[in-house]
Amino acid sequence: MYDGYWIWFIPLAGDLMSVGVVFDKDRIGQGPRTREEFEAFLDGHRACRDLMQGAVFEDFQAYAHLAYYPEKFFSADRWALVGEAGAFLDPFYSPGSDFITTANEFVTSMILSELDGDAAALAEKTEAYNAYYRFKYESTLRLYANLYRMFGCFEVFRLKYLLDFNNYYNLVVWPFMADKLTSVAWIKDELKVADVVLRTQSTMADHFVKLAEKLRAEGRYYAQNEGEWANGLNGVNQFETRLGPVLDAEFRREQVGRAFGSVYASLLEHLLGEEGLGTRAAVLRELDLPVVLALREVDEQALGRLLSRAAGRIERTLRAEMPDAGVERVVFERGSGPARPVRVVGACVGTPVEERVLARARELWDEQGESLTHLWL
Repeated sequence: MYDGYWIWFIPLAGDLMSVGVVFDKDRIGQGPRTREEFEAFLDGHRACRDLMQGAVFEDFQAYAHLAYYPEKFFSADRWALVGEAGAFLDPFYSPGSDFITTANEFVTSMILSELDGDAAALAEKTEAYNAYYRFKYESTLRLYANLYRMFGCFEVFRLKYLLDFNNYYNLVVWPFMADKLTSVAWIKDELKVADVVLRTQSTMADHFVKLAEKLRAEGRYYAQNEGEWANGLNGVNQFETRLGPVLDAEFRREQVGRAFGSVYASLLEHLLGEEGLGTRAAVLRELDLPVVLALREVDEQALGRLLSRAAGRIERTLRAEMPDAGVERVVFERGSGPARPVRVVGACVGTPVEERVLARARELWDEQGESLTHLWL
């Protein structure tokens, strides 16, 4: 992966290999459009040049635009568009296999209703399957749209990859394994939160680009690209013993919130210089999916709102543990760096119990949480 484009090598049968490049025209310009331009483009990259030494080109194709979809994917009139006839997004992550599987599952389910002579079930499935397939397209599109500009930065891409991998196991793999994919009732429930999912994806994409541009402006875009490695299992290891024929709705919601919360907290660290913020339990406990979406931006105002929520949680804990201390409010000192000294307001101030209250408040603030972005397997 590079800044604005990526190159793939896919082994085929025998000695054949598919080699291609996908690029963002806004950053790269027109890019290679002829065979000669493509060969020259590959020859300009040492890794490609070394790997393809002595290779013979069999054929060449170029497309000005890859993504497309129809107005309708499935019809009760006995036709359907599956595979690349129905939709195509981007070869990165190879989502085409998922779309083929999903479409074929839907078509098989529709055929069974047709064979049963159940016109009502067929009509209901057709409507639900079209809506879900379009949602699947839109949500997958947000994995790529305007994001090629940050693909070449390890520091940013590892956050994006962790979030994408976690969501893939949670929102794609598990429902398929639990045989929920063709369930109209399940699809209707998923579509209830479709707008939230799409808005959250777009918001996080904007944050990723913002961080990439900040690092680029500071000359640190490639700073961690050499000698670093992120294990994709960091974000999905917790699923291994849960994936199976039974969906755990509560666990799924919890994991979606945990993934988005962990990544958002890390974005705060990087964009605002709040090192260590993303590992604090008091912060992570506040960052479920609705809160991440409500905060919208990664700026000082959002940080202030988040710290206010964390302080409120610590206040409630102190009151519960020390009801006679007279704790009224917990305040994080601003402009004092990541440590953020804690101040307690209330009747305890100036009394012998103040030191004990402050010590407990600092202990609660310093408690370490389980951030997926700081997890190393």
